[in-house]
Amino acid sequence: MESYDGAETCELGLFSLSQLKEIDANVGLYRDDGLAACRPTLRQADNTKKRICEVFQNYSLKIPIEANKEIFNFLDVTLDLRYDSHKPYKKLNDNVSYIHKLMQQPYSCCN
Repeated sequence: MESYDGAETCELGLFSLSQLKEIDANVGLYRDDGLAACRPTLRQADNTKKRICEVFQNYSLKIPIEANKEIFNFLDVTLDLRYDSHKPYKKLNDNVSYIHKLMQQPYSCCN
């Protein structure tokens, strides 16, 4: 029987967050997406980026990091730090499918 490794993934996420405690930024993870917010200078942002990469490289993990962005997409929201605003975000080829709440089919057939 197959099962998801949700508990192990959750533990890995919590462990990663605990390793990033000493970095001066607000860090959040959701599944395979992460976001860190801080207001450093360009040099401080580059140093923070290097320290985050070092933490993950210690465990043979690689993560892409984009620094010094004012507008970015995170999950299903576009965040704009310049104007302190947000709006919904949808990928170009993403098809939205709605499922009736009383539908009796298993979740796996509805994806």
